[in-house]
Amino acid sequence: MGGPHIIHCFCSDVIEHPARASLIKSLAFDPHYILSLWQSFWPWDPERLNYDLLFDSLKVLQNLQHLSFDNYRRYYSALDEYSEFASITFPHLRRLAIGIPESKSGRSTIAQLFSRHPRLTHVCLWPNHEPFEKWDFNVPYLLPNLRHYEGYNMAPLDACCARTLQAARIPIPSWLTASTVPIWETLHSRTNKKLPFTLSIDLDLLNDDAMRSMLTSLSGEMPHIQCLQLRTCEDKIQITAVQALAELLEHFGRMEYFELTYNYYYEQDVKLCRQAVDIVAETCPTLRECCIGNQAWKTVNAQWVEYGRVAFEIDSGLSDFQGPRRRRYKSHSMAPTSQFWQSGAI
Repeated sequence: MGGPHIIHCFCSDVIEHPARASLIKSLAFDPHYILSLWQSFWPWDPERLNYDLLFDSLKVLQNLQHLSFDNYRRYYSALDEYSEFASITFPHLRRLAIGIPESKSGRSTIAQLFSRHPRLTHVCLWPNHEPFEKWDFNVPYLLPNLRHYEGYNMAPLDACCARTLQAARIPIPSWLTASTVPIWETLHSRTNKKLPFTLSIDLDLLNDDAMRSMLTSLSGEMPHIQCLQLRTCEDKIQITAVQALAELLEHFGRMEYFELTYNYYYEQDVKLCRQAVDIVAETCPTLRECCIGNQAWKTVNAQWVEYGRVAFEIDSGLSDFQGPRRRRYKSHSMAPTSQFWQSGAI
């Protein structure tokens, strides 16, 4: 849901009609979508959003299970100004996607949200800070049921007691690929090594020494990865790069699902993608399904056959991230998905 007028109408309606509010279980605010779509025809200022009304409406949405704020600075800076947001409790909330304010008080608001919602299973935090920056949240929280984490900074994971993490999506810009050991150590400490793990990594480049160093350290800390997804900004598939990558994947002895994606503005050569599957499968004998570019394959009677992309994402568990495609551009501040969920969002 985006646009000041649409948001204003929605918030006013749920306040005036509490019975309708009780029916809403999933809510995503996305002003950037409307802004990019309409600005050339119908300019508007996002600062006109009525945040008093917005936060008042959230107080009556007691049946929310999913809450997502777009990666939009004005939303999460508003958390500094509306401290009462920290007092709101959603009894049924399971998924939260939100930006972390830069101020200490704003971070305290996030920590208070966590402390009052121990049943959260999915958390997505927008990447606005250094990945290894230490935070003093002041408010203790546990998040014992946390299973999925999307974010750039490991501090929120370090501060919780979760030991059941099953999936993570981590943006790794090119300048960081050689220094990822602390990230994998944190993930390692929050997982049960007896359970399969799904990891999605956003990368700038695929074929460089730093990337190889990153995967080497990852296989050392997280050998129990069952599904690995590498989302790159590369334009075209290069077999030599896939061959170098495959040599590193052999250290993931429990991997059953692998996906390598490229810039979706470019069509990939299906024959090259199929060749890449053979290369990866040769070094990963445990592999059951593989997706290269936009095409998926699976093994049937020891033969690789074409398979549906959607079915692959369901089988691998990647569909649980439920966001739209990431923006395909090279950047040092790549963000997680701009909406945490599609299904059921307003």
